[in-house]
Amino acid sequence: MNLVIRRATHQDLDVCARINYEAFKGISDRHQFPTDFPTLDFATEITGLLIENSSYFDIVAEAEGTIVGYGCMDERNPIRGIGPVSVDRTFQSQGMGRKIMEALLEEGKKAPGIRLVQESFNLASLSLYISLGFEVKEPLLLVEGKFRSQPQYDFEVRPLRCEDVDECEALCNRVYGCDRTSEIQYALNHLSPLVACKVGLWPILVRCLPSVTASRKLKLICRLYSWVRLRIVPMKCFVSTYRYVLQVCFAGVCKRGCVASSP
Repeated sequence: MNLVIRRATHQDLDVCARINYEAFKGISDRHQFPTDFPTLDFATEITGLLIENSSYFDIVAEAEGTIVGYGCMDERNPIRGIGPVSVDRTFQSQGMGRKIMEALLEEGKKAPGIRLVQESFNLASLSLYISLGFEVKEPLLLVEGKFRSQPQYDFEVRPLRCEDVDECEALCNRVYGCDRTSEIQYALNHLSPLVACKVGLWPILVRCLPSVTASRKLKLICRLYSWVRLRIVPMKCFVSTYRYVLQVCFAGVCKRGCVASSP
């Protein structure tokens, strides 16, 4: 089959949205997990945002003039982010996904790194990504539920403000080891991000980035404890932050396990 990879255009939106919706719904339904695109309208909205934004590298795979797959790479930050990648259900398991991934990796070959998030139950795509050179880095958990009691902490949680961006950027560099400023700016302009602030300390980013993992927050706890030992911060700060992070990260029931990967 003659397969052509080209840039996606606005005219491709409806087809790409349908492919995203059906592909994600199909694998999620088989494993009885919630899908990333719960409705076709939502898939159309998200896919349209990706195609229309020049900071994303969107491509389609065409077979005999018919679009059979879609792929996207976030180029807003030095570390590129791949996803979503999907193939029409009638053309799956025929090497289409590999061709799309190879084209995305070729586009991002000069980047210092490329990341993606992969559902742990989707072993077919997980094996594909590993064969392309990705390595599993750490688990990423989706935790849902209600607090049994109000969180106990003595620092302020408030909306992110413009003047917080530099400090949040510095925190991201310490935690992630890379720059994710564009995502912070996007959240500030389009979402409702929050920061947790302690008097005398910099803002602690809580909900600005979509993929903050529990292990990263635990590293923050370890760092705070080292500061306690050095008497940089009081023990009371460490105890309240430790309690808050545990309640934010682990309250509720784990609904789905994901794996964050990076080459």
